[in-house]
Amino acid sequence: MGASRCVSLRHGGPLLALVVALLCAHAGPFEPKRSREPLPALSIERGLVLPRGWFELGLTHTTGGEQHRQDLVLRYGIAPRVEVFGGMPVHEAEGRVAVGDTHFGARWELLATDLPTTSVAVELGWSGASGPDEPYGPDGRRFTRGGPGVWTGLGSSRQIGGMVLGAEARATLWVPDDADGLSLQWLARPYLSLQGGPLVLRGGVSVLAEVGTDVRLDLGAEIHASRGVEVGFVGDVLLAGDGLARSPSQGGRASRFGAVARVHF
Repeated sequence: MGASRCVSLRHGGPLLALVVALLCAHAGPFEPKRSREPLPALSIERGLVLPRGWFELGLTHTTGGEQHRQDLVLRYGIAPRVEVFGGMPVHEAEGRVAVGDTHFGARWELLATDLPTTSVAVELGWSGASGPDEPYGPDGRRFTRGGPGVWTGLGSSRQIGGMVLGAEARATLWVPDDADGLSLQWLARPYLSLQGGPLVLRGGVSVLAEVGTDVRLDLGAEIHASRGVEVGFVGDVLLAGDGLARSPSQGGRASRFGAVARVHF
């Protein structure tokens, strides 16, 4: 197990480089504190893009069946209405650890209005294997796609009183390393968020299509201790399908439940 950890973690170099670059930009002369845009204290008043000068670090731990997964997600408001982001999943099953598909991207807010908040944003991203290409799961499935992929997506959200109605759509084009041709994956997800004081409740339905079509219920409850610290519960439940539409790097067949923590600074 110790050797497996060493092999897996050394492949996280690209994400670690992104962390260092964003921290330097955040603390250095590239982004003085006085140039930061305001971050609304209430999450329902925030748009889809992080305001300029703000950094978000998120960590999610979920468990599904015999598999455990930790997701590190980074976001940085690099310019007005523009953010860059990156993420890296780490999987563990049967005492073995593997790094999944690292992803990077940028999000641009096309439309933004204040109180009530309306936000429309487009994003572009890249994902690729960052760990060893071998089976790690209990069922022999890999935790990486093996080949690179690119995606484009469109998201929108609208504040209505103490709630937010939103939707996102994404198309991902993969280049599998174990098959001829290309693989196209579609995602559609409407969602709802409710906020009362520090408590935020989230729910949504994800429809994911590739090999087959899966429908999943997304759930979440968070406590916003302050503008900078958020902790809570997350989970998703398979409602329809056999789980095969979800790629190995997205968690496999099992429903997942766990905890999330985010920090803004």
